Amino acid sequence: FNLLWGFKNTSYSNIDINICNAWTITEGNGVNIAVLDQGIDMTHNDLNDNLSPLSYDTASGNSSSVYTNNYWHGTHVAGTIAAEKNNNLQVVGVAPKSKIIGVSNQLLVANPILSEELANGINWAVQNGAHIINNSWGDWGGLYYGSLQSSLLENAIINALTNGRNGLGTVMVFSSGNVAPNIDYPANFYDGNLVVGSTEINAIRSTTAAYGIN
Repeated sequence: FNLLWGFKNTSYSNIDINICNAWTITEGNGVNIAVLDQGIDMTHNDLNDNLSPLSYDTASGNSSSVYTNNYWHGTHVAGTIAAEKNNNLQVVGVAPKSKIIGVSNQLLVANPILSEELANGINWAVQNGAHIINNSWGDWGGLYYGSLQSSLLENAIINALTNGRNGLGTVMVFSSGNVAPNIDYPANFYDGNLVVGSTEINAIRSTTAAYGIN
């Protein structure tokens, strides 16, 4: 925990997410968070108690997510969100009592049907009770915009924001991207998305982090 300066920053006061006080209110109990990514290691010892039995693979359309050791990104993201607390293993997540729903697209590379597959994953997550959908992917500063942009994907995002959580709206979290300055699509296409970038320990924006230019 002492290495997680984003949670508790002892070098620069007030440059963190104030997690210790937040945990006095909630640790995410009862919250379902879909991670639409390359797949999650469902046997990981710092995640296994926080993994929902529900999962989905967007490429095959099967209700079972896919994971191989070559694709670690989804597991990393899931740990940031919901790694277990006080188990003397690795780290702790922001919401260590939440449940992770794995939604896999193992390659996450531009192809003619990627946009449709991602839209299907978002729609499936909404239909299966996701309160939040985390999307740490995008078009790399516009490089793959032509391959990724579609009305199917945009409609799925708007539907989630409008109709998810029984009409309250599913929270859609996107990475701003790592090709500054232009924020990635689809994070940048709709103001209702919650778009997250990265900083250094002193709160200066990371050099590669995209920020506020659409």
